[in-house]
Amino acid sequence: MAKKAFDRYRVDPDYKFFHDRVSDLFANCLKLDLELLRAEKLTEISLAAKWCPSLDSSFDKRTLLCETIARKVFPRELCPEYEGIEDAHYAYRVRDRLRKQVLVPLRAALELPEVYIGRKDWGSIPYNRVASVAMKIYKEKFMKYDEDRFKEYLEKVKQGKAKIAAGALLPHQIIGALNDTDDGGQVAELQWKRIVDDLSKKGKLTNCLAICDVSGSMTGTPMEVSVALGVLVSELSVEPWKGKLITFSNN
Repeated sequence: MAKKAFDRYRVDPDYKFFHDRVSDLFANCLKLDLELLRAEKLTEISLAAKWCPSLDSSFDKRTLLCETIARKVFPRELCPEYEGIEDAHYAYRVRDRLRKQVLVPLRAALELPEVYIGRKDWGSIPYNRVASVAMKIYKEKFMKYDEDRFKEYLEKVKQGKAKIAAGALLPHQIIGALNDTDDGGQVAELQWKRIVDDLSKKGKLTNCLAICDVSGSMTGTPMEVSVALGVLVSELSVEPWKGKLITFSNN
């Protein structure tokens, strides 16, 4: 698998260009995040460490991306300790260094739910730090393994004493989760309220009435998107159109 990835990188210029740009992005973000970590500016740290492939993961084995990132974070020419050693040994050492000195501390600082889930430390998960997509993915596990704390957190969100993330989810993705049985749609309701509140702060819609296409040709995701955007527009509109929308179909 690694040989296949190496060969493609060597002979496919488009793949090489894309691979190099992705690794550049990760390397630059991770180096900046390390500086922020040292300066204790934790709230400014990006999610690069979260989305960076884990070493020896299936994705890493298929792309060798971690090695490329590691070489850019710890370039041989700027690290005298690597002078004179074989390239294979250099690659091994910087990969290990990427994991221990970059990804592990940054992921710990981000308080990622995956870190707690991996060690089954459910009672320590900081729910107010869980990203919107992660909340959607893991809420069933939160309800199963940490029900009391998770329900308490949701209640605090309802009361305005805590916040829930919603920014990375699209309106139809939130509405689509309203019928989830694991939490009775509570998370979706709160995420919907969050997205409406956030958009309301940017301004309201005046003299605007949402019209949704619900004809047969819209079956599936297109209809979900149409209805979700229609409901969102109606929530953001001022009277007399607030909370109102019109649907149309073949009839």
